[in-house]
Amino acid sequence: SSDLYAFGVGPQMGVPLQSGTFKSHTTWGAGVHAHFRYLPRDEWSISGSTGYVTWSRDKVMGDSTTTVREYDTIPILLGFQYYRHLKRDIYWYVSGEAGFRFYNINVKEHDLDGALIGQENASETKTSIAPGVGLMYRVSDYVYVDAGLRLEYVGTNLSYVSLALVVGYRPFSEY
Repeated sequence: SSDLYAFGVGPQMGVPLQSGTFKSHTTWGAGVHAHFRYLPRDEWSISGSTGYVTWSRDKVMGDSTTTVREYDTIPILLGFQYYRHLKRDIYWYVSGEAGFRFYNINVKEHDLDGALIGQENASETKTSIAPGVGLMYRVSDYVYVDAGLRLEYVGTNLSYVSLALVVGYRPFSEY
């Protein structure tokens, strides 16, 4: 039936956790989050999500050079969400997703005049889990707003906490 799905897209912000290279080179990230949900029952869904987050640049001034590090990540995750009706058109949920994150790290070195004198680019794929909680507000019979907070766990050096604010489409049943 056509009421067995939902999808949405919206902005996402992130803050790195733990000490290490990632946290020492960036302070926050911003991007876009998109999700798809298959809803075999009103209380729970099977979910998939992706997005793109670019992280604040780290600029290190040396005696004769400036080094700039840039981080980008693209997650591809699958999991579940369990919903409970809170009141009227507000629902809360817990979620859990797992999958892969594709990281791109770009390091550029400039001389004091700003000329590029060296560049390194590395990509890696990491497994990831993302437990979360959120609130969903039913705006109309077909539109919802979802605010979700997640721990984006990618091991000891690349994990972060994210907040996504998504506007989505879902045909709601009466429950």
